[in-house]
Amino acid sequence: MNRSLTFRWASRIAAAAAALLVSVTSLFAQQRVTVSGTVFDESNLPMVGVGVMQKGTTNGVATDLDGKYTISVPAGSTLVFSSIVYLDQEIAAPANGGNLNISLLPDTQTIEETVVVGYGVQKKSDLTGSISSVKEVDLSNRTLTDAAQALQGKTAGVYISMSSGSPGSEGTVRIRGVGTNGNSRPLYVIDGSISRNGISNLNPED
Repeated sequence: MNRSLTFRWASRIAAAAAALLVSVTSLFAQQRVTVSGTVFDESNLPMVGVGVMQKGTTNGVATDLDGKYTISVPAGSTLVFSSIVYLDQEIAAPANGGNLNISLLPDTQTIEETVVVGYGVQKKSDLTGSISSVKEVDLSNRTLTDAAQALQGKTAGVYISMSSGSPGSEGTVRIRGVGTNGNSRPLYVIDGSISRNGISNLNPED
């Protein structure tokens, strides 16, 4: 009788210990930490829109206008920092959370294959042939009196005619496929400023 009772108590103690061990392990696995910091580029400037993801999950955030982020992840997680034309970087989250600042390096193999468009960034391979680029080297041996002349004969689908040879006269620019009712002048974006008034006021040397 005493042996049976002793065995029964020993079994209960063992079961309780096992349950406690499972509870502690589960609690540790579910413990979450908060990690925050700033992401910088190669020039030590804050980066906007960098993806910060918990590796292997869909749990993620993006850096704000100041390059800052805050994310909650389970302890022991790995964070993946990614941004287009930059190399991904994987870093283990601090065990107890806290501050984590990093710098991303440009991916030189893909940066030449990327085009910045008015509504985002896309790879050149995803675009049609409707995007043309005129580089400084293309203009080095030309004498220009008007900034629009820089595009003349250098971009497919762009027609430019000079109405007069007088200094300060503005050329007429027409782009193939323009269909805006009542206004066929192209839209210019110059250093972030939008204009339909032409680019005759720009210094051709610039």
